[in-house]
Amino acid sequence: MDKPEIHRRAEAAEKLAESGDTNGLVAQLNTMQLSDRAAVIAEMKQINKQHRGTNSSLPQVDISQVKDVTDTKVDSVNLKYSDGSAVHSTYNHSGDLVSSDYEFADGSRVQDEYDSTGRLKTWQWTSADRTTQDAEWYEDGSTIQKHLVYDRKTGNLISDDFTSKGDTLRKEYYPSGKEKSHHLKTAEGDTLDVVFDSATGNRISQDEVKGDAIVHTEYNATTGKRKVEDSKVGGSAIHTVFDSTTGNRISENYKDATGIESHTEWNPTNGNVISKEYYIPR
Repeated sequence: MDKPEIHRRAEAAEKLAESGDTNGLVAQLNTMQLSDRAAVIAEMKQINKQHRGTNSSLPQVDISQVKDVTDTKVDSVNLKYSDGSAVHSTYNHSGDLVSSDYEFADGSRVQDEYDSTGRLKTWQWTSADRTTQDAEWYEDGSTIQKHLVYDRKTGNLISDDFTSKGDTLRKEYYPSGKEKSHHLKTAEGDTLDVVFDSATGNRISQDEVKGDAIVHTEYNATTGKRKVEDSKVGGSAIHTVFDSTTGNRISENYKDATGIESHTEWNPTNGNVISKEYYIPR
């Protein structure tokens, strides 16, 4: 490739770079022989410097190459703008886009990753103050979303929202970074709410609704063992008291929809039944 051809190719490549078309730029450069590509990239640097001298809004273009067993190809392109924004794109040896990292003038950031077919696999946005992040994953035709909020001073996570296939999960955290609570709702409408102790991190209470079944459980914050559990399903109700040290049952009251009742007591140490009483309405 002679000098006029190198300059012509470099001008064309520079136009692609300055327009932000890094995919087109990489595709064009990778069709060249290694020596020609190196000459074109060197000429692009000179052209880029000249263009930016008369138009400061144009990006500074940096191109890197990587060598494998058989060949050397362009593996990344960096575009840096005078307002502080930048785009960093990486490519595999076939010239396919692997990831893009966009840094905006306000300090916020977007990061993309692509699968082997060129489809967007993950997307993540981070706020300028790094207190908020949004992310998405794309799997099997479904979108998985995540929203994170951080404490501005400590950097600890405050809340975490996750959505996938109609299921939603929200977690909240204490300033210490320990989990405070989480709320799960499935696509079917079932729910699970859990509250945690700020000191030990153990569960304090849990409420679960699954179909027509409702269960409320309270825990000993120190041992993590159940204290009391109330459950209702199909017209029946059960109230159970536990030993908060061993976790064994102490007593249980049961009543079904027909009015049949029972009361059972256990030895909390070995779990053996002490007594059992029934009431059957006439």
